[in-house]
Amino acid sequence: MTDDMTGESGQGEFLGALSPERRAAVEAARATYVEAGGRVDEYTDAMMLRFCVGNRFDAKRTAAHVKKTVAWRRSSGADAFRASFLSGAKLLEQPGVGTMVEALSFSPCVGVTRGGDLLTYASVGRLVAPDTLCEKLSIDEYFRANLATLEFQCLALDRAATARADGTAPRVWYVVGVEGLKGSHLRPQLIKYFQRTAPVADLYYPELMSVSCILGAPAFLVRMWNMLRHLFARETQDKVIITKKGGEAPLGGSIAPEHLPACYGGQMVGMCPKHAKAIGLFDLDEIPEFITFKVAFTVYTR
Repeated sequence: MTDDMTGESGQGEFLGALSPERRAAVEAARATYVEAGGRVDEYTDAMMLRFCVGNRFDAKRTAAHVKKTVAWRRSSGADAFRASFLSGAKLLEQPGVGTMVEALSFSPCVGVTRGGDLLTYASVGRLVAPDTLCEKLSIDEYFRANLATLEFQCLALDRAATARADGTAPRVWYVVGVEGLKGSHLRPQLIKYFQRTAPVADLYYPELMSVSCILGAPAFLVRMWNMLRHLFARETQDKVIITKKGGEAPLGGSIAPEHLPACYGGQMVGMCPKHAKAIGLFDLDEIPEFITFKVAFTVYTR
């Protein structure tokens, strides 16, 4: 699999790599998508494969999910974000995204796993001023910033699947460091923000997440997860791996050293230029100090 998020389209090759049964399912899903008024682009077939896989190739379930999602994408503005990214817009140009990235040290699609999934890193434990995010972004602005990042990642997945053209649908591996997170960070307002955005991926972005590794979780966060996990589908809950504070990060077997930050035992000490370009770091006048994971991992070096 290529990790180039801006690779050339190969839609014909993508469909040709599918089995006859899977190709028929994707074409049927695409027809439903078009009939419902979905906005078609060169990566739509890859998107439809994710809907088919997520619904276990059940034609009725897939069609219902596609129709529901088309209506939501139109009303939520998701279609507009995808069109913007296809036209060359950068993630950090989107309103609110820079503030969210600053608060959460969030860096999407900066590498690949050994299995070909895209890697997204975050370091929530760096949220040293828990009120800052809520002060700078309203709950609606935070929702839209999250929506922009979801669209960015999903387009990256669809591009990767189309470029790879081997009949599979890559997903996102999330690695979230929470070292340093304290109970005081989890203010009621932040929890409201989380509750607003948490269900969206399950409802409208099938086959988005492969695994979510939560590293260095304090005891209170484990308790919090047990309280809030009902916000996610059962299949999503099963993909969450929580390593308690002081535990070993279970990453080396799945992520090659060159794609694993040094602070987690790997060799990655900087974001490669094409990933920095894809999210828009090259377009910033100054590289913000927050683009770090702990002190040991700087994701961008000029």
